[in-house]
Order: sequence, then structure tokens, then C-alpha cells
Amino acid sequence: MRVNELTKQYEGLKNSDVIEILNANNITGKVAMSGLSDEECAIVVKELGKRGITSDKSAPVKEVPAKEA
Repeated sequence: MRVNELTKQYEGLKNSDVIEILNANNITGKVAMSGLSDEECAIVVKELGKRGITSDKSAPVKEVPAKEA
């Protein structure tokens, strides 16, 4: 999934918001057309959930289980 595709699933969300979340999680170099791994998508979705932002699409984004330390 690309950054802009993920952004479209959330009303009012901007590509820059997703990139900001990625940067805060030490994932740099992403732009709107950049591809995201399932793990990167899960990081963004989790952070958006913490902020009370939920997807406005019926198909939820695939969550990836957290890796054990």
C-alpha cells in the first residue's frame, strides 16, 4: 500500500500526517507515492487509533502483530 492510498482511507487525513507519524517512528524518506510494508501501515493505524482517528472505509487496514522483544 502507498502512503496516499492509506491516507484516502481516513477522512481529513493528509499525506503529511502519515509521513509525520512514520518519521516519529524512525521511518524516514517516505513521500506520498512511497510504498509501505504491512508493519509500517500497522504503525500508522495504531497511532491514528491512539489519536481517536478511525478509518471511514469499510475495509480495515491489515494489522500486523507486534514483534516480541
